[in-house]
Amino acid sequence: MAGAPLTLTSDLAVEAARVLRARLVVPVHFEGWRHFTEGGDRLVEAFARAGLADRLRLPAAGERVELV
Repeated sequence: MAGAPLTLTSDLAVEAARVLRARLVVPVHFEGWRHFTEGGDRLVEAFARAGLADRLRLPAAGERVELV
């Protein structure tokens, strides 16, 4: 479908987190490629609006995130 997102938008990521009842969301490949139209700032905004900011972790490139 022409114009359809290739990846989840920030709002769709929020919806996925809700549907999956995710306790932690660690997006990967959210910045750095030219075809991305939204970055980490948009993810933070969307999760904050949804009241899910405490579940979002945005690792820096190469950063390790431990799940406990």
